[in-house]
Amino acid sequence: MIRGSRTRGASLILALLLLVLVSVVVAAAASRTRRLADGHAAQRARITATHALTGAVEHTRWALARDPSHAGGSVEIGGISVDVDVAGEGAGEGAERRVDAVVRVPRAPASGISVHTVSADLVLRSEGRLPDVTDWRE
Repeated sequence: MIRGSRTRGASLILALLLLVLVSVVVAAAASRTRRLADGHAAQRARITATHALTGAVEHTRWALARDPSHAGGSVEIGGISVDVDVAGEGAGEGAERRVDAVVRVPRAPASGISVHTVSADLVLRSEGRLPDVTDWRE
């Protein structure tokens, strides 16, 4: 009878150790999955911001080709609002403009907002032609 109790006790300890091991493996897998999901959400936010900022600068180039005194404002690109500021003087060909664009995109649910900016230097061309981009900084 003592021998049977020892065998059951050892079996119970082995079962508990196995349960702890399985729990640790499952917790590690869940943590890795969460990190991967957060990484994908951050990458998606960066890609979304890059496309929105590029679209905003292109929209500003188009606006400056039509009206050299265009001062920027808020533009919606793909459902995302981008704030654009245009600085510079002169209206003729060769006049320079600096375009600063800022976009705020959500990173992931409950992870906050990611702010992305871009600055582009433009040189105006003759009326109706898109300004040249001479510098681009992210």
